[in-house]
Amino acid sequence: MITKRLLNILLFSCFGAGVNAQYSPELNSYQAKYPNESLVELENTNVLEIGMKGDKITILEKSYSEKIYLNSTAKYQSKESLHYSYFYNIDKIEASSVNYIDGKYKEFKVTDFKEKDEFGSVAFHDDSKSINFYYNGLDIGSKTKLAYQTHIKNPRFLGAYYFGDFNPIEKYSLKIIADKNIAMNFIQMYTDTVNFEFTKSEKGNKNIYQWKYKNMNSYPNNSEAINHKYRIPHIIPHIKYYTQNKDTTYILNSTKDLYKWYKSLTKELNTEPCDNSIKTLVDSLTKDCTTNLEKAKNIYYWTQQNIKYVAFENGLGGFIPRNANEVYQKKYGDCKDNSSLLEQMLKEAGIEGHLTWIGTRRIPYKYEEVYTPVVDNHMILTFFDNNKPYFLDATGRFLDIELPSSFIQGKEALVAIDDENYKIIEVPIVANTDNIIAENLEISIDSNNAIIGKGYRTYFGYEKTNIFNRLDNVKDNKKLKEFYRNILEKGNNNFLLDSFNETNKYAYDKEFKVDYTFNINNYINKNGNNIYVNLNLNPYDVTAVKETPPLKGTVDYSHRFSGKYYTKFNIPEGYEIEYLPKDIKVSNDLISIEINYKQEGNIIHYNHNISTQFLMITVPQQKEVNKLIDKIQRNFKEVVVLKQKEI
Repeated sequence: MITKRLLNILLFSCFGAGVNAQYSPELNSYQAKYPNESLVELENTNVLEIGMKGDKITILEKSYSEKIYLNSTAKYQSKESLHYSYFYNIDKIEASSVNYIDGKYKEFKVTDFKEKDEFGSVAFHDDSKSINFYYNGLDIGSKTKLAYQTHIKNPRFLGAYYFGDFNPIEKYSLKIIADKNIAMNFIQMYTDTVNFEFTKSEKGNKNIYQWKYKNMNSYPNNSEAINHKYRIPHIIPHIKYYTQNKDTTYILNSTKDLYKWYKSLTKELNTEPCDNSIKTLVDSLTKDCTTNLEKAKNIYYWTQQNIKYVAFENGLGGFIPRNANEVYQKKYGDCKDNSSLLEQMLKEAGIEGHLTWIGTRRIPYKYEEVYTPVVDNHMILTFFDNNKPYFLDATGRFLDIELPSSFIQGKEALVAIDDENYKIIEVPIVANTDNIIAENLEISIDSNNAIIGKGYRTYFGYEKTNIFNRLDNVKDNKKLKEFYRNILEKGNNNFLLDSFNETNKYAYDKEFKVDYTFNINNYINKNGNNIYVNLNLNPYDVTAVKETPPLKGTVDYSHRFSGKYYTKFNIPEGYEIEYLPKDIKVSNDLISIEINYKQEGNIIHYNHNISTQFLMITVPQQKEVNKLIDKIQRNFKEVVVLKQKEI
């Protein structure tokens, strides 16, 4: 039996052991140097060996990393995974944890490496695999070491190498050793902020390129900020061509080479006879259409509604679309598969569709600058009507044919014309005047001094698409009313939604409207003969674009936006206006906000409008937007003052 005194001794001993735990001088040094970091990468080394074997390019990458863990989060970082697929093989893995015990480091080698297949959503299987293992006994002051080799099978897939990470790096090195008959190019992105050391040397029949960099600070790991490709300096190496027996073979010497390779992957696409069921469907969708645009709309909208998007795009399947017959029969596919089906269905309607490669806004590159596969990550179909391009992305839902997917606005599209020719077309950024929430209210004060009102709210453009996607997940009437109560809430949390009615729900080519009635208790203030009421019933629509405090990086918004809010306020009988707030308008290149009041008889007309002009907004720009919102925010708090008329 453990006595209370003995238990206290045991507890004190355990506590004392933690307090007097021995840490290495190295840990203390890095904790002092990086007081806000959880780990430091002591060394990050990559060596690429690029050579020839017969008429084939061979690429071997050797990677080494050593890290030290500065706080207790080390315990949660023991799992490590290495991923590979059709294009990459990994071997010769050596991993170990190094723990500081009794005044010295002791190394524990990892011996259990488990390989597993990776499964996409809904249990779709592709060729992506991972090697998983655990470091033993990680704690404050532990280190990890990891070395492995990667065999890159396709010479177009050298990837990108970053001069930085979300944790500090003490010593970084990238070395590329290439046969002299292999012409290399190195695309530098945002490297003007990095003072790295670059050398080029020769040894025998090899060219040796090396980049070294020391004492890299960490970059903010903010999920709301723009993708790291925009923020962290990096190099994209690629093979331009190689010569052999005086012959030159081009790999990626220009955008034309990239397109030629892309096109080779689709040469067998939809060469088999089209399934009769597809022909029958296309006939039924287009029988009453008089123009190609009408036909394309009906086919596009059917595909959005009926072909489920599933992302299983790794390995070679990430570049080769599946045949339309297969996609139609299974009723699911990834972006390339949906594009394949759209192309075939348009063809059956007598319309030419063009397979199109494109990078989403997560990728900052242009085709004439970066002509390697890292330039894009998505496929759509482009259809021309009277020379106007329409960018069809059937992975979306409720997307009007006039709207590209929000995540490809402003991006370059590589549009296939034929085996040799292509067009690079910039996808337009949709104007804020096409993405509108417009609301009209009429409110009065009842005998109980509550606000009673009716209104209708109309959604256009991406605002409509967004609301439809949210509504698609609302499955019963009770949740539907709660949904509308939340998005239509006025004034304060005493807002009650009495009734609502939807018009054009899920319609592609019409605006979506919600009519509703409501009441708000305890919203107005009455003091003696005066009534005080704030007519700004939608305060959250303004502050939604305010980042407080400003985030540490550039923020990416899905679209530009306009809000137009009108309120008709019926002055109670026996009252008149004593004070009406002044109109105000503030604007800069990023945002515009205005408020105005107008009296007509016993009615006050209140308008408040907001519009944004940005998709991506930097930290200095966030501060400018916040400053402007702060300037006008007090005006949103102003009240109309009514007084009783004198008898």
